[in-house]
Amino acid sequence: MKKTVVIIGVALFILLLAVSTFNGVTEAVFHYRSTSALLKSDKYYYGDLFGLSYLPRFKIKADFATANIDREKCGLPRTINLFVAGDSYLGEHFVKDRTPFCGVKKYRFLRVNLNEVGVVEPVKGETNILLVEAVERDVRSFKNPDYLTAKVRFDDSPVRFPVKQLNSFVKHTFFNDIGRRIEYHLFSYSCFTPVKELKAAFNFRFFKRISGEVFLAPDTSRLLFSPTVDSLSPQSSFAPVGDGEIDSIVSSLNYLHRYYTERGFDEVYFSAIPNPVSVLYPGIGTYNELIPRIQNHPGLRIPIVNIYDRFISTEEEIYFRNDTHWNMNGFTLWLNEFNKKIERHAR
Repeated sequence: MKKTVVIIGVALFILLLAVSTFNGVTEAVFHYRSTSALLKSDKYYYGDLFGLSYLPRFKIKADFATANIDREKCGLPRTINLFVAGDSYLGEHFVKDRTPFCGVKKYRFLRVNLNEVGVVEPVKGETNILLVEAVERDVRSFKNPDYLTAKVRFDDSPVRFPVKQLNSFVKHTFFNDIGRRIEYHLFSYSCFTPVKELKAAFNFRFFKRISGEVFLAPDTSRLLFSPTVDSLSPQSSFAPVGDGEIDSIVSSLNYLHRYYTERGFDEVYFSAIPNPVSVLYPGIGTYNELIPRIQNHPGLRIPIVNIYDRFISTEEEIYFRNDTHWNMNGFTLWLNEFNKKIERHAR
């Protein structure tokens, strides 16, 4: 009997480890649980930063339907094939199909920040556009063009990453955040949320402590993602970035523009989405001005979808208070700017 219990225990542990190790499997489990009443988790339902902190006052369901900003109308024919290499800012909560994009008849999305690899096939005789989108905390990854060319590819031959990138690819594809994933599979169920909220409220009330991955904004009105605030983190808006690194990023982006236009794309656009702290609380530290330094670089050749200047000038609420992402106002502002760029290709 003991032997049977041990075997079952080991088998379950191996299954848990396997499910937690592979990005694709974890994503599939997440999508299944999000539609299951019995296995539902609140970790992302009320915002990813709430799911890291469980502070009760930030338990607010994200509204992905309402925007105070109107989408600019487009009456142009749908003639564009649009391929997007991006992240969760353009994920399924914000974009489900071609509908929001002006003049787009075919749409495909690849989440390259999770190391998804896909083959692109620009259609000869038609208009093919590639959008490369990244949140600011990931922009420094583009100083090496292989970050994108190894994922957005023109054939299905085996991927050959440079040696320097191989360890990073393996880590982020198979072993990224494995501890957090195990915790998600074992304990992230709605029935545990009240207990987690009580613990979080107690720790904050008496010890002023919250999760290390979450930073409470100076005005206490919202949560921020700690790596974007901590100046020691490469994802931070306040981490020093030298001119040499800016030059490298710009050179890499220019290379990507040449690489993809020479292989069939009519145009390639790059869009960097500011970290919330860069727009809302730049005074927390010394902002490294990563986005404006890239966008205003005299050597930049790739066309830019500039949302940074639009964001810092708007009075609208553009980010969720309990999530790392923009809200529908922020998305709509960006969408209008992007559609202005691509509508010229649909005429």
